[in-house]
Amino acid sequence: MLLLRRRPALAAAALAFALVGCSSDTNDDASGADTSSGEDAATDAAETDAAGEDTGSDSGSESDGGETGDTSDSGAIDPSEWPSDPFPSGEIGGDRPARVVLPSDYAPDRAWPVVTLLHGFTASALVQDVYFGVSPLADELGVIVVLPDGTENSQGAQFWNATEWCCDFERTGVDDAGYLMGLLDEVEAAVPVDTSRVVFIGHSNGGFMSYRLACDHADRVTGIVSLAGLEFLDAARCDPSDPVSVLQIHGTNDETVAFDDDPLLPSAPDTAARWVERNGCEGEPDTGEIDFQNDLPGAETTTETWSNCDGGTGVGLWVIENGSHIPGVSDGAIRTALEFALSRPRAAAE
Repeated sequence: MLLLRRRPALAAAALAFALVGCSSDTNDDASGADTSSGEDAATDAAETDAAGEDTGSDSGSESDGGETGDTSDSGAIDPSEWPSDPFPSGEIGGDRPARVVLPSDYAPDRAWPVVTLLHGFTASALVQDVYFGVSPLADELGVIVVLPDGTENSQGAQFWNATEWCCDFERTGVDDAGYLMGLLDEVEAAVPVDTSRVVFIGHSNGGFMSYRLACDHADRVTGIVSLAGLEFLDAARCDPSDPVSVLQIHGTNDETVAFDDDPLLPSAPDTAARWVERNGCEGEPDTGEIDFQNDLPGAETTTETWSNCDGGTGVGLWVIENGSHIPGVSDGAIRTALEFALSRPRAAAE
């Protein structure tokens, strides 16, 4: 148990080290945006996370909850049509491999939700998974987990080409959206997938990339969870074909991706408000509090949830008061965030 509690703090320190190691020259290429302030935020996060590593609490009781992965809009499954060991190497993606984690009780007699984890700028799938602890949730949530890596820039920093702000600073034009949809193609060709629960979760650059996919591939992506990542500045750039459940999580003291004070980015509240409108959500949001950042006292995160939305989707805004860019994540917080999207299977269009 001690090891499990230490994982978020250790991973946050690793992410902080990676961010500090990045040259400010790279940051200056981002459409004029200066992200070098992330060094101080990352260093502060690493120090405070280590101090607060044993203060996390299980926020799972706050979840909208429910069983996941037991239903599908794809009809009855014939197990004989699917291999019992669909990923013998544990990887997909060919020359750009991504690890796949199956639940220990995987069997091809049902359709399974898919969760893809997208790392932050300069991080990796491995580091992000240690930080968020998504692959250990494969059994608990009954999901297939995909762990891809971005490509490396000239300084060896892995990135996703998400929006004009983040993070293809050298303008390589790499088609990461196409790559990630290709991975989903491979999964769907190998196992029965619950296409009503196809979720991407990302941190920072990974959050930006999740929004890119929600905007451009809403026919396949049913939900996203973004910590400290935002969408396009121009709202007109995002015209999703279908409703997508969206959970935006952001700290008010984020010095790398501003919560609400950057002329080159939409604010976190504006990002959520855009999806409330796009998803046709009606009524006022439900409100609450949870403990998300483990080195801050009490239930420091306020939540707003819009649930009366098109296609059974929802929109959430979790605001971490005084939260940092790389928060030490409280026990159960990531599970609760994923349950937000997984517990809202998107209804098939009529």
